[in-house]
Amino acid sequence: TYDGRVYAHTAGGGYLCRMKLYELEEMLPRTFVRASKACLVNTAKICAIHRYITGTADAEFFSSSKKVSLSRMYYHSVRNVIEETRLKR
Repeated sequence: TYDGRVYAHTAGGGYLCRMKLYELEEMLPRTFVRASKACLVNTAKICAIHRYITGTADAEFFSSSKKVSLSRMYYHSVRNVIEETRLKR
């Protein structure tokens, strides 16, 4: 979210979305998890998570230069979904 609007960022570009973030969270598959108060991430596309001594963390994505900050509140839920989905494969 930015400036009261929800944007979806994909490998093909960014798109303005008319839905609220919580509505998207309910509608999208289990691999989409809240990473912070204003951000959802597709855990299937995360290639690395860097955790810092300050307690913050960043997620990097396959085939993208984008990075997303993971809040301390949501860090464990992101890690749990990654572990669950990758163990099923």
